[in-house]
Amino acid sequence: MRKKFFSVIAVFAAIATAAEIPSDGLVADFTFNKNFENAADDGNVSAENHGATFASDRFGNENSAAYFDGDSAYLEIPDNDALSISTTGALTISVWMSPEVLDFKNAESGGYVHWMGKGEPHQHEWVFRMYNKNIAQGENRPNRISAYAFNLDGGLGAGSYVQETVTENEWIHLVARFDTLTNKISLYKNGVKKDEDELNDATYNVHVQNGSAPLRLGTRSKWSFFQGRIDDLRIYSRALNDDEILALYNEPDNKIPLSIRKIKKNHSAKTQKKSGKFYDLNGREVRVP
Repeated sequence: MRKKFFSVIAVFAAIATAAEIPSDGLVADFTFNKNFENAADDGNVSAENHGATFASDRFGNENSAAYFDGDSAYLEIPDNDALSISTTGALTISVWMSPEVLDFKNAESGGYVHWMGKGEPHQHEWVFRMYNKNIAQGENRPNRISAYAFNLDGGLGAGSYVQETVTENEWIHLVARFDTLTNKISLYKNGVKKDEDELNDATYNVHVQNGSAPLRLGTRSKWSFFQGRIDDLRIYSRALNDDEILALYNEPDNKIPLSIRKIKKNHSAKTQKKSGKFYDLNGREVRVP
């Protein structure tokens, strides 16, 4: 009885901690905890799997992150207005990534892979990019990681980047914040702002618009493919502040779905115990520390 009591306390302690994670404006929430479902409440559809598998996450939990083989695997989330910068004028994308290699075998001609993004020819919106360590073209961008916004027709995009030493299988937390109100793109790595640039300037003249391309993980336009793991993708329809971004980076090992995270706001929600494990009302397992 004593062990059960402390297990219940641990569940609610984890809930209290997870409640600090920002939820306002959350339009996509993919934990990749043995599924490719979107846990956000706004009705966005889940990801369609095209060869991705599951792997361990940054805490060592098995089958709790998405793995991409670098050949052809990707996830595809159908187009939705909530995934476009122009819908509200701001978009914040938080994601963990872990490259398995530092030189990708299926890179684009510029020596990089688009490992997540929303864009196709004449429907470009935004993207995350990572350069190979050894770039054949000789550009001094070894393993640079960047986030860009584009005009729908493509061309040069406006972006921010971080260029620091990366190691194989290292977990990196990245946040890209696009804000038309301040006219800024900001890129954070592991909770720290690394770069900030103008979203629209005289050089690139980017005017963000709503396109029809899907959001893909592991690739963008299927012209390059990422090899490694991606986890805990969250997209917000607003500009998160520095404290909120730091909270996302410091999120503990909980893997608790939104239906349980909001228990403090909805006292009718309960956990159910089955065979020594705890589950939410949707039947999903809640991890107990």
